[in-house]
Amino acid sequence: MPDEFKAEELDQFINSGDRVINPFFGGREVYQKKIDKLNQTIVQRHQENVSDVADGMTQVICGAPGIGKSSLLEKIRQNCIDQLNNDTPGPKTIPVMLNDPENLSFEYLGRRIHDTISELLPFLTNGGVKNTVRNTLKSLASVSVGGFSRGFRENTSTDPIIPKGLSIILMIDEIQGVSKEAAGVLLRLHTGSNGLPILPIMAGLSTSPGILSERKISRLGRDSEHPLPPLTRDEIKESFTKFVDYFNITSIPEVTNAWSERIVNWADGWPKHVENSQAAMGQQLLVTGGDLTKVNPRLAKRSAAEIRCGYYNQRFGSYDQDPQIIGEIMAQLGPNPVQDFDMTIAINRIVNKPVWAETISLRKLPELNFDYLLHHGLIDKHPLGNVLSCTYKCPIPLLQSYAVAKTGTPLHVYVCAGDKPLIVDALKYNSDINGVDDWGRTPLHLSAQNDWVEITQLLLDEGADPQIRDHRNRRPLEMTQEGSETYDMIYQATHVPPTPEPPRS
Repeated sequence: MPDEFKAEELDQFINSGDRVINPFFGGREVYQKKIDKLNQTIVQRHQENVSDVADGMTQVICGAPGIGKSSLLEKIRQNCIDQLNNDTPGPKTIPVMLNDPENLSFEYLGRRIHDTISELLPFLTNGGVKNTVRNTLKSLASVSVGGFSRGFRENTSTDPIIPKGLSIILMIDEIQGVSKEAAGVLLRLHTGSNGLPILPIMAGLSTSPGILSERKISRLGRDSEHPLPPLTRDEIKESFTKFVDYFNITSIPEVTNAWSERIVNWADGWPKHVENSQAAMGQQLLVTGGDLTKVNPRLAKRSAAEIRCGYYNQRFGSYDQDPQIIGEIMAQLGPNPVQDFDMTIAINRIVNKPVWAETISLRKLPELNFDYLLHHGLIDKHPLGNVLSCTYKCPIPLLQSYAVAKTGTPLHVYVCAGDKPLIVDALKYNSDINGVDDWGRTPLHLSAQNDWVEITQLLLDEGADPQIRDHRNRRPLEMTQEGSETYDMIYQATHVPPTPEPPRS
């Protein structure tokens, strides 16, 4: 008898907050293995009484928002918990997560380690290991928070604060938020924490290595910087297969593979899009009782687009009510990499327009500059993950396309989201069906690009012109895949023979 569909747990996943690791996390194995190997080295050096056991071993995980930095940290944390529950003899590791880098200090660090000890106990499930680890953790807990703090500043005791056979992986997220005043804490961790077996892992934007340099950490070890690239096709498919297995979803291999291919096409290689696509699938699976063979692909695609566009709207930050400003900037940048200096010029050209300068002033919006776009994931170093690069572009093509669509009519935005009811309403009020955005695209261009079959037919029926070319000289037909239903539809509209003139009398 097949296992029961985990409907309640799936519903919890759909409504879970950001940064929560899911049990079907896929990819990034190379980084996990690297960190595990380093941790083993630290434990061994600690056993051998090597001074400064973790000196210079700081690891930096970097990339744009949504690339999966926090998920990777959570996965590392879960790996440590699994290791604690493993009854195989060997060293054990306590994962400590710091999510408030703005308040980083020796005292805060001590409190987090102290709190983590009590937080871990409920997750230890193996009886024998639990007793062993509990006794070890109690010995650690007997050291006061102030004791931990003093130990990090200067370890004067002959006995290590952390017993042998035990290590700590200390994960600091959003490292770009660490203040200059906390530079001493970072430096002490980076230079070995006075002989304590602590492996610091810091995560942040692609500019994080430069920020750490400003915080006096300028000599990172070789291969210690890990810029995260987009997920590969195989990693996305692996994640979806785990998704199906974890929730006991009814399917057959052919159907699972077909759906994983769809998610590959929806995700742009972006981990957050993979998660959002799985959430969209989950919504439909709750309706079908967990039967993947009964899920309507068009409904799932529409749900995924709605969630994706909602995520993109968050990227605008304080400019969510005036997204056209960012849209104009993204249109100016174009699809190719731009030098950081030229990008700053392009940004200033837009924000200094009288209409936008007045809007920004009246609404008291934050300064819209290079750093704003970087922190909101609208630009990132290119090639993606190359920390030495000085060229930047939008890391997610669909995000840039959506931002530029904001410079068009409401129809452009509704088409991006696949929202047919709103499109119908807009057409009732004489919305310009052939209006263009700052890339010269009509709503039909965007419908073709997104392969919206019903919306494409609706726009054509309402008089959309399939002959209009965008600024890259593309007609809507050239933005869809040959052989698809959308392609055939637009092809027929594009190649309608001219109406013969009536014979002369």
